[in-house]
Amino acid sequence: MPLLDRTRTAGHGRREVRRLKVCTVEAGLLFPHAVQATPDHATTLLKITC
Repeated sequence: MPLLDRTRTAGHGRREVRRLKVCTVEAGLLFPHAVQATPDHATTLLKITC
């Protein structure tokens, strides 16, 4: 799946990266009218200070 977009945000001691990937799907999914699917994934990095 190709990477279509990447968003980076920061705030409150955290950095977050979200990546958007989309693909075309065949019939037979649990959602009968779906033609595209995308995984939902975010990576959060916490800044820890001692």
